[in-house]
Amino acid sequence: MSAESFLDLAINMLQDLKNTQLSGIKKAGALVADSFQSGGILHIFGTGHSHMIAEEAYSRAGGVIPVDPMLEGSMMLHEGYGKSSALERLPGIAALKLEGVPVRACPTSTLTGVTILWSILAEALGILVSRGEVPPVIMSGNLDEAADWNRKLRLAAAEKFGERVPSIRTASAKAKGMER
Repeated sequence: MSAESFLDLAINMLQDLKNTQLSGIKKAGALVADSFQSGGILHIFGTGHSHMIAEEAYSRAGGVIPVDPMLEGSMMLHEGYGKSSALERLPGIAALKLEGVPVRACPTSTLTGVTILWSILAEALGILVSRGEVPPVIMSGNLDEAADWNRKLRLAAAEKFGERVPSIRTASAKAKGMER
């Protein structure tokens, strides 16, 4: 019963997100597409649990190359919650009310944050494709052609974005080492 209740809440929340925020998501997607097309980079930051959204967008299958996750260790939970808790004062959104539990459980902030992120990127990628571009999408490592595709993608990213993003600089150095 609790799993079904949470899934119903999550589906309703995402439907509400679509109904109320789609226009803003599309506008943000257009801005990201314009930025990517002109050599821009998407910088993503979060403290506490919200840093997972930045990690979600970085260097993963189906994601895009020009993303810079600004991951400051002292503001993440793996180094203790003191500093990140002091900096993260917005209340988390726990959705599920369980009988006999005095507080709500099962937060939905990561679910909605990641959904917004991927919706913006989906819009941006669709715009880039409509402009005749092949977006720099990372291929899943379990596909045969992935090593070659991703190596070329990272080398091209190093050319386009240069030294502006440490994560791209590091990845391109590794890709150059993989050249035959």
